[in-house]
Amino acid sequence: MLEVSKKSSFVGRSLRDDESSVIHHYAAPSALPNYPDVRAGFLLNGDAIRRAAKKYDPVAIAAANQFVIDTGYEFARWLVENCDVVLEHSEKFCVEGRIADPTLNKDCAVVAHEPRVCSVSERAHSNSDVHVAVKTYSGNHKTRLPVLRRTWLTNAPSFRLYSDITDDTYGTISTGVANTERGHCAKTLVILRLSLQRPQPWQWLLLVDDDTLVSMPRLLKTLSCYSPEEAVVLGEMYGYRAGPHLLVPYPTGGSGIVFSRPMVELLMESSWCSCRVPDEPDDMLLGMCLHRLGHSLVHLRDLHQATPSSYAAGRLNGSNPISFHGFWMIDPVKVYKKWLVGNYEEKPHRNRIVEKVNQATKSMNKDEL
Repeated sequence: MLEVSKKSSFVGRSLRDDESSVIHHYAAPSALPNYPDVRAGFLLNGDAIRRAAKKYDPVAIAAANQFVIDTGYEFARWLVENCDVVLEHSEKFCVEGRIADPTLNKDCAVVAHEPRVCSVSERAHSNSDVHVAVKTYSGNHKTRLPVLRRTWLTNAPSFRLYSDITDDTYGTISTGVANTERGHCAKTLVILRLSLQRPQPWQWLLLVDDDTLVSMPRLLKTLSCYSPEEAVVLGEMYGYRAGPHLLVPYPTGGSGIVFSRPMVELLMESSWCSCRVPDEPDDMLLGMCLHRLGHSLVHLRDLHQATPSSYAAGRLNGSNPISFHGFWMIDPVKVYKKWLVGNYEEKPHRNRIVEKVNQATKSMNKDEL
């Protein structure tokens, strides 16, 4: 049974950043001492809810937050800054999965389990059902493409490397679109159209960057829960403000986006899905397309826009990672072998960090903020 102090207003499984991260808008760790692991849920008492209701101003929130990336972090920061409500850590909120949670015990009141993966008998998929489209450009051929071929592309027999030039040395195909520093909208739409023109049949299209690492076996297991005959898009869901009262969900491109064939056909047929400029953000454009077409994005929490070290100690506990994004300051081959191949465990020092966070949050009060 969960018992909390009458003075407790916000209770959950605490996470804490050790360094600035892209997923938290590069905010300093001191900007928010701790925030909840929303997979395990959290509690808010009546007083905290009333304080939040008085402070809630959707127009002001929209103006201050153009993007929504990590809802647990952003919600906790808003509560701290506007309501003086600080998360209190409780070991009654637990996460269970392939990576052991050091706080997991028999007294858990709430246990978050891994997302359900459908059995092979429900809807079988083989590698041949998935075609992989990699976005790259000539400046990355030598440094990134050999890494992909050495790691996860060995499990993807159907793939193409789409670039700004045809390069027989690395097996790339030209899209006819000049490289841009950011956005890549024009390139992405050309890749979707070229993928439909492939003579070899495919049911799912995985679109990734040239610095994305993927576990194909785990992706296939996840796809067994969905019908490739329906118009479906799966990705890691972010959101951007298209107006004071309109938050548009979109699949962040770095972690990988999965389309069913009917969805790609629908996107290519729609007059709404076109780039205003070649370097418009492609993933945000796709989000707006889905919004206008009335289709929802399926969020896959095991796709990751950043590298493993970008996530708080304990955040990857209970997860079954499908992808990570980014080669900067890491050895991508080692990351792939550690996190995306076979069984894995977090390093002991990360578990000790979780224990230190637990001890710190127990003694925390709002005067320490």
